[in-house]
Amino acid sequence: MAVEMTHKLNDSGCQIKVLHADNDSLHTSRLKVHFEDLEKKDDHQTTYKSLPGGKCLSNDALTSELRELVQQYNRRAESLQNMGSTQANENFNQIVGSKCPKARSYGGSSSFNSRLSAAVLQKNEGYTWLSMVNEASELSPGQFTMKVGETMNKKLERQRENQKTQTFKKRRIEKKKNRKKAQRSSSVKEGTTYQQEVEVNENAYDIIQQIPSSLILTSVKGFIDTLKLSKRVFPKADVDNYRQQTLVKKVLGIEYAAHNAKDDVLSLSELFSQKLQRSCEEDDLHHVNFNSCKLSLKPLVDKKIINATVCIKLARSGINVTHLKLANSRDVNGIKLILTDNNVNNRYASSIIGHLSGCEE
Repeated sequence: MAVEMTHKLNDSGCQIKVLHADNDSLHTSRLKVHFEDLEKKDDHQTTYKSLPGGKCLSNDALTSELRELVQQYNRRAESLQNMGSTQANENFNQIVGSKCPKARSYGGSSSFNSRLSAAVLQKNEGYTWLSMVNEASELSPGQFTMKVGETMNKKLERQRENQKTQTFKKRRIEKKKNRKKAQRSSSVKEGTTYQQEVEVNENAYDIIQQIPSSLILTSVKGFIDTLKLSKRVFPKADVDNYRQQTLVKKVLGIEYAAHNAKDDVLSLSELFSQKLQRSCEEDDLHHVNFNSCKLSLKPLVDKKIINATVCIKLARSGINVTHLKLANSRDVNGIKLILTDNNVNNRYASSIIGHLSGCEE
């Protein structure tokens, strides 16, 4: 609009020397083509928040260096303008690697040229390249070889078509996010697993201390209240009472020497594996330090920073206040990751961080 107005005024005989406008360099560059003597004044002083004092950079040496840098790219503009993906090159390198494994030195062997040619043919012609070579050599292409090659080509084509679909791309992005989330969560829980001179670091214990994960692991370390579990599984009318000796006799039909430590453990193990394990839920599992963790988190419950349910969930996984402090020091969103891992709403994170910051002060 400013360009059109300026031209109309100029056509009507109005001489323009100064243009008051906002800090838009596009209009200025367009007007300078036809109005070389035109001056521009900005209505607003531009500030640069990312620069010291909010002022633009002004340094002759820096300007010279930047111009030289731009000139280097300018001289290579023709080679840089057609930028593309490197996936084709990476794919070819993978094919070459399958023909010439790096574990063996084929570079100096007499078969290297043939292996490299086979890789080029597979890249250009697909998996039926061997049959084509046989035909060119006036040999039988081989029905089985041709069939296998065509099958592999069809499979490759299906994969390529699938990779173009929106569903595949969304799934790939989702998996990438999950990987990053898992890596970030691991870094918060495990801390610095490698660092120079870690053994002489004053905070070495904080660096290498691990934050417990959820109890549902391949190797579960904790305890279960089998009495509570038994009351949920077996109606009282069927078992009369919930003494272990009675449960084993009524449910398993086995009598054993009660109050014998070995027999007590073996019978309880048999009862759990046969009748109780399938009904065991995540809420039934408790960390070995459940009580101490619960006591550690009690001040947060008393101050209504978290509720009793959140306290039990964290304590069940072995999370105490020290672990929350470690998570907060290792990552800005460390506490959020810990809460998410233990199925706790993230809305408690800000209040927990505020409480921990107040304690440190």
